[in-house]
Amino acid sequence: MIKDTFNLINIRKKNGEFKMRYNRKSNEGITLIALVITVIVLIILAGVAISMLSGDNGILRKAAEAKEKTEQVAKNEASDLADLETIIENEGDTSLIGFNESKGVNSPELDEGMIPEYKDGKWTICSETDEEWYNYTEEDKQWANVMLCDGKYDETTPVGTEVATDDLGSMFVWIPRYAYQITSNYHSNSTGEIEVTFLKGTHPAFTNNVEVGGWSKNLTGIWVAKFEA
Repeated sequence: MIKDTFNLINIRKKNGEFKMRYNRKSNEGITLIALVITVIVLIILAGVAISMLSGDNGILRKAAEAKEKTEQVAKNEASDLADLETIIENEGDTSLIGFNESKGVNSPELDEGMIPEYKDGKWTICSETDEEWYNYTEEDKQWANVMLCDGKYDETTPVGTEVATDDLGSMFVWIPRYAYQITSNYHSNSTGEIEVTFLKGTHPAFTNNVEVGGWSKNLTGIWVAKFEA
C-alpha cells in the first residue's frame, strides 16, 4: 500500500506573497489495520489446525483408533491360528478352543460396550491384548475385569487412562469354565476348603441347547456382575 503525504517545510514571503513549500514523501509498508487482520487470520488458521489434530474427530484420535483396530485384527488372527492349532492337535475336537495356556483359563470374550481394565493401585483402561489385564495362574491370581460404557468413559477412551472410582461404569468379572471339589468338612458346620480348577474349552453345562433353556452358543465362561455404575 502506498500513501502520499505532504510535509510542510517552511513559509516564505516572496514578491509580497506568502509561498508555502511542501515536500512530497512516499511511504511504503503495511498499515496497523492490515497487520491486525493478518494476525487474526493466522489465529483462526491455527485454531482450525489444532482442531483438526486434537478434536474428537481429529487426526490424532483417528490415528489412535486405527492403531487399536490394527492391533485387534492382529490379535484376532493370532487367536484364530491358535484355535486352528488346538483343533488339529486334538484331532478335530473343538471343545478346547479359546484356552490360554500361559494364563491358565479360557480367554475372556468381550462384547460391544465392554472396556477392559485392570487395577494396580488405580483402575486403568487397557486393551484386550494387554499382559496386565488378567492372569488366572496360582502365582498371579489377576482376574479379568471390564466396565460398561454407562460411566464417564466409552470404548474410544485411550488405553492407559486412569479411572477414578466415582467414574467407573458397571463392573463385571470373567468367570471361566471351572470345576470345584470340597476337600474338607463336607456336611459339617465347620469351615471347610474348596479346591477350584479352571478347565479347558466348554462343558455340557455351558453348551448351546437352546430348546431346554440353554445358551445360543457354546460358552467358555460367563461375565458376572460386581456392581453397577
